[in-house]
Amino acid sequence: MLQWSRDRSREIRRLAAMGAIGLAAVVAAGCGNITTPASSSTSSTSTSSSTTTGTTGTTTKTGTATKAGTTATNGTIIPVATLKAQYTAKGSATLSAGKALTMTVGDFYFKPNTLSVTKGTKVDIHVTNHSALPHTFTLPAWHVNVPLPTNKTTTVKFTAAHKGTFYFYCSYPGHVQGGMVGKITVH
Repeated sequence: MLQWSRDRSREIRRLAAMGAIGLAAVVAAGCGNITTPASSSTSSTSTSSSTTTGTTGTTTKTGTATKAGTTATNGTIIPVATLKAQYTAKGSATLSAGKALTMTVGDFYFKPNTLSVTKGTKVDIHVTNHSALPHTFTLPAWHVNVPLPTNKTTTVKFTAAHKGTFYFYCSYPGHVQGGMVGKITVH
């Protein structure tokens, strides 16, 4: 009886370890949905979309978003304090209605990464990834999480629906810590 109890105990520990490894794999697979913490639960909607162009054609994604600062229904939370700490200005630009902004992405940077826009402006940003690594343009304020494939230009579209300061970043693990953080100020 004692031997059976020890064997059973070992089996339970082995299964628990396998479950932890499986959970870690699931968490790692979901890291593309990293968002900032909620600051409000009030919601209003705005739309966001993206278009990717390159050698394989064009892809368009559209979605709706809730009020700036709310957390997506899934994903890991990156505290705003972490984004502020990792942010370093690398060029600035003012976004205007009807004019697209050109942005480049490389190994651990967005350029320009300090943006200014008037509330209500429909924003179009043409982002070209010059890196050998894929990245994302993640802006949780409007639930924008657009993949940026290597050697392609992707158009990120959203409406700056709320005043405040919002951070965008690359959601791949370690990329925020590498400096892939930008800031949008909405007046």
